[in-house]
Formats: sequence, C-alpha cells, structure tokens
Amino acid sequence: MGEIQALPEVLVDRMELLPDILRKSRAGSTCSIYEYAFMRWRNWALSNQLGGGEILPANAFPVALY
Repeated sequence: MGEIQALPEVLVDRMELLPDILRKSRAGSTCSIYEYAFMRWRNWALSNQLGGGEILPANAFPVALY
C-alpha cells in the first residue's frame, strides 16, 4: 500500500480503474477459466484444512486477472 501512496496524486486517484482495464485486456473466457481454476484449487485447499489467511491471501478476481 505504501507504494501506491508514493505515486503522484493524479495516478492514485485513478487506481480504481485498473481492475476494469486489466479485465478488458483479456478475453472474457480467459478470466473465467482462470477464476474457475483458482476456485477449484481454493475449494480443494479448504476441504483439506489448508485454508487460512496465510495460505489463501488472494481472491479469485485478482488471480483471474493475472
């Protein structure tokens, strides 16, 4: 978070646009497939008691974008 705050204010004000820009840079099916794969892995991890803040710090949406 400190890295974001170090940016010029004009860029910080536009940070909320990044998820939409990233989503549009990929085919919708690509993001859906990545999200599905992440959720399958997440569900497996949780069902095997591997879930938790340290193990699963990410959410499906950011993983699907990248």
